[in-house]
Amino acid sequence: FPMMRSLSAGLYYHVGKFKESLYEDLKALELTSDTIIHWGFFYNYIGLGDELKAVEALEKVLRSHSDTFVANNAIHLKDVYFKSGINGLWNWLLKLELNGSSPNPGSLATRYAKVGKKEEALYWLEKYFDSHPSDLPRINNNPELEILRSEPRFQAMIKKLGLSDYQIPK
Repeated sequence: FPMMRSLSAGLYYHVGKFKESLYEDLKALELTSDTIIHWGFFYNYIGLGDELKAVEALEKVLRSHSDTFVANNAIHLKDVYFKSGINGLWNWLLKLELNGSSPNPGSLATRYAKVGKKEEALYWLEKYFDSHPSDLPRINNNPELEILRSEPRFQAMIKKLGLSDYQIPK
């Protein structure tokens, strides 16, 4: 079942075991052609420090995106990376999300966190929190939100979720 492999990949990712997570994503891809799995590749390759493979994985995701605005802008991805590096790519992804047909508050929160904009990240994370998505508990140990861990507003959300005792010590 590809879903079980993807869930396993997510668990490994959230505890910083990027090689194990990548392995599970590769196994999931053997079972399905769903390009959403390439998001996992992107994040794992970033975690492993292999930015070029991360960019290739992201390109696969964006080219098949359901939002035509996003899909059409995939052609600019490598140019952005080679001109501005990974930080430029995070900023570009943020702008792409904001200009898409239906921006996702969770994605906006993580992208703002990646570019170091705590206030904006917290704003969007609170909007995400208020929408009660089923995957909300994943914010607890999401590596993308590391910059927010010590923020009182972030800790308040974790406390409301009842997850304070389940944070991975840093």
